[in-house]
Amino acid sequence: MAKIGSKKRKELELIAQDRASELRRSWGLGIEPVSDIFELIERRIKNVIVLRYPAPSSDLSAFVSLSGDDCLVYINTTMPYGHQIFSAAHELSHILYDKEHLKLLVCRPGEDSEDEREVLADLFAGALLLPAEGVRHFYYSIFSSKHRVTYGTVMALQGTFKVSYAAMLYALLKNGIITPKIYGHLKKMGAKDNISQMQQLARRYGVMDLITPSCNKVIPKSLILALNSNYKEGLISFKKLSSVLALWDQEPEEMGFAYEDPV
Repeated sequence: MAKIGSKKRKELELIAQDRASELRRSWGLGIEPVSDIFELIERRIKNVIVLRYPAPSSDLSAFVSLSGDDCLVYINTTMPYGHQIFSAAHELSHILYDKEHLKLLVCRPGEDSEDEREVLADLFAGALLLPAEGVRHFYYSIFSSKHRVTYGTVMALQGTFKVSYAAMLYALLKNGIITPKIYGHLKKMGAKDNISQMQQLARRYGVMDLITPSCNKVIPKSLILALNSNYKEGLISFKKLSSVLALWDQEPEEMGFAYEDPV
């Protein structure tokens, strides 16, 4: 696969920015941070299920699969939560713009790739979650123009936009808020050797959840609705209901179901 040059990457950046800006406009998102990308996808896209479930390893970040009109987005919750959010936005790009390739796309969002679709999906995710106008607005609303950007600055904004440290830091560089030199210095915090210091700062700035794996088993809303409907109509037994919920470590009683004839 041919290497993507700087000129081609710039073209892809413009396409991604245009797509993200148009989507924000049509969905009424303005320049505000996306509060819940998972709920947004399920609410705005028909026949989509977002499955957030831990995989045995972190080798798999996410995938998207299409069967007829139905689409499944899988997010590995053993990845840091900020990465999960970015992965969901990445997969949204595939759903909207790559349907002809959607039988199954296994992705590694945020990692180097020479696949134009993958690069474009990463760029789209960044533009959607970190709109240029929004980044500048919130930065200058919180900090003065003479503020010296530190690790804490990045984390404070990271908590606002619900993204990874790396994504937030790159957005500050991209929008001219920091210089390449400062970017290079602050980027070192994201190295594996600095994980202990990173976690200490993350606790201080309230973003520990964004840099650590959640390992959550999140029941898709569409599945909850289907279980409710099918149980009430007598299409599934209490035993079958229990076996399905067990996949998410849940008991029927915890979900409000009672052991009785469906009504």
